[in-house]
Amino acid sequence: MLDSRKISVYSVFLILLLLVPVWLFGCSADDRTEGEALLWTPETNTSSQNKNANLVEVSTGTVSRVVSGEGILVYPKNETITCDFNNARLVSVNVKKGETVKKGDIIAKFTIEYNESDLTSLESELSIFEKQHKAGLLSYKNGVAIAESQLRDIQDEYEKNPSDYLRIQVAKAEIQLKKAKATLDFYEYENSRKIRSLERSIEDFKQRIEDDTVYAPFDGIIGNIDYLPVGNIITPGSSICYMYATDSVWIATNSDISNGMRYNAPAEIEISVPKETYSGRIITAPDVFGNHTGRVVIIPDSPIEIDTNNRLRRITVKASRYSLENVLTLPSKVIYNEDGKRFVYLYEDGFSKKRYVTLGLSALNTVQILDGLSEGQWVVAN
Repeated sequence: MLDSRKISVYSVFLILLLLVPVWLFGCSADDRTEGEALLWTPETNTSSQNKNANLVEVSTGTVSRVVSGEGILVYPKNETITCDFNNARLVSVNVKKGETVKKGDIIAKFTIEYNESDLTSLESELSIFEKQHKAGLLSYKNGVAIAESQLRDIQDEYEKNPSDYLRIQVAKAEIQLKKAKATLDFYEYENSRKIRSLERSIEDFKQRIEDDTVYAPFDGIIGNIDYLPVGNIITPGSSICYMYATDSVWIATNSDISNGMRYNAPAEIEISVPKETYSGRIITAPDVFGNHTGRVVIIPDSPIEIDTNNRLRRITVKASRYSLENVLTLPSKVIYNEDGKRFVYLYEDGFSKKRYVTLGLSALNTVQILDGLSEGQWVVAN
């Protein structure tokens, strides 16, 4: 039988054996800094497949804050189609709002009303002036002929009896002949201009009678149509309709996408019907062209195919308001909040540790890490 002293020694020895592991484990736990307490140990399987399923690597990437909004079609080339005829009675307007037309298509037809006496008066004026011109032309030509005859007579006499007096008379006769020819030339020039003017007036009058149709000046789409009563005389300059050229289409938006956008920043244009995506560049924004614009205008990089008559069509524009490249990033879902402080579960040496981090720019699914982590570290995903 053991005595009491031996029992006491054995008891102390057993107690020490039990306390040593506890002390060792406690020292290890005490060495951990605040915010890195052991919270969870992932599965011991460290294969790459299992690791990727549970963890996310801290890596460099791009964080972009994308804004989007509803877009509308903008046609930079447009024109108001007007009636420029005099005494034009409207017969028909041959287009409808939203209709696509080609250059040369009929916009509207008119009948031009005029007095037959107006045309007769112009034709009579021309006939009378042409007769007067012929009579005057004959008279001036006779004057030239007389001056030539007088010059020849004096020259003949001077050849027979040369003298200073006759030499002076020859010089005077030459001057008179030049005056007669100049007067004839001026008369012919002025009267020819008058005759051409009267002829053009008659041609224009007849052309106005024949020009009773307004045509589309370019390929485009009909916008608003002004009401003009059929059968009425239309005042010259009256608007028939508004027309947009389809050879160039821009996109505009009045949504929040306009706040803080950069000039010439890239943008994405999504068309719902037909479903297409286009790239473009922002050319106007309030900070560039003033707040009176109230919208962003985007020029597509390539022509947009769009059905302007489809009411189900939807246009969405997207653009990156801010973009940071080559920065540390993590998915937003692995970031947690504790009393306003952000933290992640950092995975090291088979353990997960609570690690506080400082965040930068955040996007929809990605966030920038400013401090607390390094590239190549792993964070618990679930």
